[in-house]
Amino acid sequence: MNIVLASPARAGSRSGNGRSAARYRGLWTELGHRVRVTTTGNLAGADILVALHATKCAASIDAWRTRDAHAPLIVIVAGTDLAGRARERFERSLDAADAIVTLQPHAIDSFPKRARSKARAILQSASATLEHAGLRHLENDRDFEIAVVAALREVKDPLRAALAVRALPKDSKIRVTHYGPALDESIRREAERLSDECERYTWQGARSHRETMALLARSRALCLTSISEGGANVVSEALAHHLPVLCSAIPGNLGILGDDWPATFEVRDTASLLELLLRFESDERFRNDVERRTRVLAAYVTPARELAAWNGLFREVCAPGHS
Repeated sequence: MNIVLASPARAGSRSGNGRSAARYRGLWTELGHRVRVTTTGNLAGADILVALHATKCAASIDAWRTRDAHAPLIVIVAGTDLAGRARERFERSLDAADAIVTLQPHAIDSFPKRARSKARAILQSASATLEHAGLRHLENDRDFEIAVVAALREVKDPLRAALAVRALPKDSKIRVTHYGPALDESIRREAERLSDECERYTWQGARSHRETMALLARSRALCLTSISEGGANVVSEALAHHLPVLCSAIPGNLGILGDDWPATFEVRDTASLLELLLRFESDERFRNDVERRTRVLAAYVTPARELAAWNGLFREVCAPGHS
């Protein structure tokens, strides 16, 4: 098929939408389709439209339906769709879709009932970076490295780990390495200040995907502090590397990890995160349990599993008589 992917950001952009567009283009090309990413709403030559964002791609969705009321349309729901204020526009996009894709199943609970039957969760996949595999098993007597991979913007609550580690006892070996672009100037200044003042925390700015995967491969855990998520791809990348995830207890995280995930803390709660970090470092039985659960979940984020899900969905929405 000729697939047009409407995206708020071009494939290759370092934004989250840009990385998602590039990832989906690669997946669907692997399935044998021809994929073009558009940020302008150019729908020429498309057999099917996939909108990467229900609200930010509204113009493309409306243009597609104006052109053909029955042509196949898939809408992927992003985290900012779920947390945004444009609820009426969000629901209009859901109503227009033949199928709705979420990145974790809990997102469907927030949909109007009329849209839920069209929705399914397709977890984002990832592969381990083999050249770095096993680095975390080389015990370091000095550091217990925790990774934070988050852009500096409010919804990520990106400095929560930095605030927590300031209160660690002197005998703790925890160090936080933070990768992520600065999208908010005031948060950037605070990240730089905390990096200067706290030897346990270092914000290193935007890094390449290869560098980020190397960080995940060598770290002891990923710390994800977001206030809201549609389903963060970095969680899949951590699971693929068998890297435990310490995360805020929000639906976007628990939808991937499970409602019984033990390594959670309360949103925006520095003391709760501090307690979790200390427990993960000092309680070997707890850490082993989280690591065991992580290895089990890795099987759910394989590329083969995601490819099969997308292949099945494309066949379904493009089948003769589908409505």
